[in-house]
Amino acid sequence: MPSLQKNRDQFLENIKSERLRTGKGVESILEHSSLPNGLTKKRVTNILYGLIKNISQEEYDFIMSRYALFPNEKRVKLTKPKIDKIKQLIADKSIPKAEISKSFARYEGFNVSILKTWLSGEIKTAKESHFKGVMQFLESYEPPKKVSIYDDLQSDDSFLPVSQELRDFIQSEIDRTGLGPQRALKGNAKAKEIGLTSGVIYRILGKNGKAKTAKKEHIELLKELWKSR
Repeated sequence: MPSLQKNRDQFLENIKSERLRTGKGVESILEHSSLPNGLTKKRVTNILYGLIKNISQEEYDFIMSRYALFPNEKRVKLTKPKIDKIKQLIADKSIPKAEISKSFARYEGFNVSILKTWLSGEIKTAKESHFKGVMQFLESYEPPKKVSIYDDLQSDDSFLPVSQELRDFIQSEIDRTGLGPQRALKGNAKAKEIGLTSGVIYRILGKNGKAKTAKKEHIELLKELWKSR
């Protein structure tokens, strides 16, 4: 039994070596191929990443035969001009490093730790597919557009800015009636329909975070919520 387990461990090590050698994941090795009976794409993925420890000789032979079709993964030199350009693009566009790694599929094997070794100069070469993927992402990246808050309306006119006057009005109604947001909302079908909750009211008041804008329909209901109390 120990020798059988040793063979299986060696199977997994050999498969891992082939994955790293070629840079190919499940999508590549299964392209234009028919799976043996009982072997699924999900199982192949789990085998490639060591999530399954018990594999058969047939499964091993199939995966290794697919990897044998691929040459070694090409690598590129990480020269100073290349690294300087990456650093400049990251700085100029304020790109979070985590966003770069998210642009790669899991099976491609790129992550933030690899990027950091590039930037620190810890390693001098990189997989060509990784380098090209990073440069393509950085050069095409556009920062998310910031929505400015105006005196009257946001760019989305279903929202209005929360004024101090509104906060003071809500607080004065709470003080006048003795009813906090939870009690004022109790049984109010309209509030439930539009999603006005006590948490939203507290954020508008600045007591649970501080909302700068609020839905127009929320503000309109808030002006009436304590009126008949």
